Amino acid sequence: MTASSPVQPTRRLARWTASVAVPVVLTAALLMVGAGHDEPGTARPVTTTVAAPTSFRVATFNVLGASHTGPNGDRTGYATGRQRMYGAVDLIKRSGVQMIGFQELEGVQYDTFASLMGSGWGTWPGRAIHDSWYTSVAWRKSDWTAIIRTTYETPYFEGRIRIRPLVQLRNNHTGQLVWFMNTHNPSNQTKWAGDEKVWRDASERIQAALANKLQRNNPDIPVIFTGDMNDSHDFYCPVTYLSDLESADGSTHNNLTGDAYDCTLRSPGLIDWIMGTSNIRWSGYTRWTESQTTKTSDHPYYFATANIAPQPARAAGVKRVVVVDIQGLRSGTVAGGHAPYLSRLISRGASTLQARPDDDNRRALPNTTSLLSSRRVPTSRGGHGVTTNTYAGPSVHAAAGQYVSSAFDMAHNLGMSTAFYSGDLRSRLVPRTWDSQLAGTDRYGVDNGRGKIDRRLISATDTDATRAARTSLQDRPARLTVVQLGNVLRAGAAHGWSSPEYVRAVALADSRLRRIVGDVQGNSASAGSTLVIVTSSAPGAPTRYGHGVPLVVWGPSVPHADLYALNRQYTRPAHTQRLPASGTPINTGVVANLVASALTLPAIPRSSLNSRLHLDVFGR
Repeated sequence: MTASSPVQPTRRLARWTASVAVPVVLTAALLMVGAGHDEPGTARPVTTTVAAPTSFRVATFNVLGASHTGPNGDRTGYATGRQRMYGAVDLIKRSGVQMIGFQELEGVQYDTFASLMGSGWGTWPGRAIHDSWYTSVAWRKSDWTAIIRTTYETPYFEGRIRIRPLVQLRNNHTGQLVWFMNTHNPSNQTKWAGDEKVWRDASERIQAALANKLQRNNPDIPVIFTGDMNDSHDFYCPVTYLSDLESADGSTHNNLTGDAYDCTLRSPGLIDWIMGTSNIRWSGYTRWTESQTTKTSDHPYYFATANIAPQPARAAGVKRVVVVDIQGLRSGTVAGGHAPYLSRLISRGASTLQARPDDDNRRALPNTTSLLSSRRVPTSRGGHGVTTNTYAGPSVHAAAGQYVSSAFDMAHNLGMSTAFYSGDLRSRLVPRTWDSQLAGTDRYGVDNGRGKIDRRLISATDTDATRAARTSLQDRPARLTVVQLGNVLRAGAAHGWSSPEYVRAVALADSRLRRIVGDVQGNSASAGSTLVIVTSSAPGAPTRYGHGVPLVVWGPSVPHADLYALNRQYTRPAHTQRLPASGTPINTGVVANLVASALTLPAIPRSSLNSRLHLDVFGR
């Protein structure tokens, strides 16, 4: 997210931790959650492996308590609390959120919300616990089921203890569990209370410790934390150092040095926060001020999309991905023993020799674009529109008639370095499309700029591309590196697909692959944590047959397995089956979203191939 004037406060962590006389014994006591309340008719399931990604929108909203706008209230010019809840419900519906944390939700407002939403939304604690509806949380029951409903306690004005909601929810579509906690920490803006900072700091310590406790108990269950904290950097900085919580708005902090810390706020003055543990990737952070201009509340309405990667991908611990695209490499050539190193990777990883290029187009540049975007070729099927090897338009976006996101977008926007090295001059379209002039803005947390490819080299020879890639892998490996070798395709096109020249070109490409993987293994920054994907974006086969191409995945937690056996949702085509293949064969275009899944990134927007990140390479 772009911020006009980020602030960088520097504070002493020890000073914050010891800034209040509230004893640690009190903090520890308050961490004891209250009695649990199960959803009626719902058993507490044992946590199981979640094999699909989970994405959903979360909101936080201080609705301005009804008493503030009543006959003796201190906010003039506002409608009643009941009337204003109609506006709040409208915001919830239009933003499409699935869960929300409320603050200042008084009884009449809670009743109005419950009446308008009906049985489609669950709430906690609502009226289940007397006088505790002020910070209720709510969730859309078609998407979430409450498994555990409980409470924790924090000090409010003058240190008086208040109950806060803590609920464990299970996603009805994927089975993913999340913890959802909400709060309203005391402000200084009251006539009868003085400086409440001492109690805000105490509350923040309790909340950070509770998030830590929940993660220690089960690291596979992310924690979402919303609330009106009534603090900006004095909330964000210490809480993110004392816990694994991160902000949906993209605020950041540097590593702790001694007991000093530095943090950068992307939204200076922010007091209403959406937070989550680091196993959540945030996107689409949005602030709607219309809630203020329409006088629904005196606070903005905030929401963001939480993206949780499949548990096997998170458990694999992949930190980097290297994609090697050997254009023109045919599966029959690999099976014939002409690529011994690739055969070695096949014997140690998950693979198939029956992956397919796009059904409608077998040319190199169109399938390169599919490989990077996980879109099909024809725009009639939601594709990218690059249909020829000689496309000379300004960008892929122009061919598609809309913005086309890529694996480079997702990695770059979420703070990961990227690199693209190609031995095919036709691929100059790639850096041209995703450069700082034509690529889209970054709406995923910190604004990392528009240029999506940090390092690039496009050459007429594989020698140059391989040398540049190896130099980068040996020195500072990017989080995502794509290497494209074009000489095999050129040799086959010039001399024939069974010629000695083609076989020699395959052997040379195999040798280059061996050196690239050797560089990965030889660098402590990438060894043991890099996923290697090898495929061919252009089969170089006669167009009358659907000859397969290899798709090989090797790296941490990847078993030796057949990709079709791991993924029954795909149909293995016969070797000589004419295009389009019947059923759903594994398309090489799945690669971009496989990259996203391995790096625990959200799926590529508007993609159609592996768009649910359900291609299994970890044997879950």
